[in-house]
Amino acid sequence: FSSRRRHTRLTCDWSSDVCSSDLPLVEELFFRGFVFGVYRRFYGRLKAYVFSAVYFAVVHYNPLVNPEVVLPVAVIGLALAYLYERSGSLVPAVIAHGLNNGLAALALVLETVATD
Repeated sequence: FSSRRRHTRLTCDWSSDVCSSDLPLVEELFFRGFVFGVYRRFYGRLKAYVFSAVYFAVVHYNPLVNPEVVLPVAVIGLALAYLYERSGSLVPAVIAHGLNNGLAALALVLETVATD
C-alpha cells in the first residue's frame, strides 16, 4: 500500500464512525447554536455568517490530509447557518450535516474500493 492508500483506508474507518455518531448534532449545537447565535446577537447577521463559516472550516482543516477542503467546508458552514437561521431550528442543519458526512464517507469507501 502506498502512504495515501493506507491513510485513505484509515480515514474511511474514521468517517464511518463519525457518520454513525452524534457528531453532527454536537457540531451544530456548537457552531450554529452557540457561535453563530452569539455572533449574530453581538455583531449582526453578516459577521455571524462569515465568522461561523470560517471557524467551521478552520476546525475541519488538516493541512497534511486535505488542505483543499477549506473553501468547500466554509461554504457548507454558510449553508448550514442559513438552514438554521431560515428554519429557526437546528434540526435541518443537523440532518444536512449528517447527510454530508455520510456522502463523504461513501466517497472515501468507493475511492478505496476502486483503488484496491
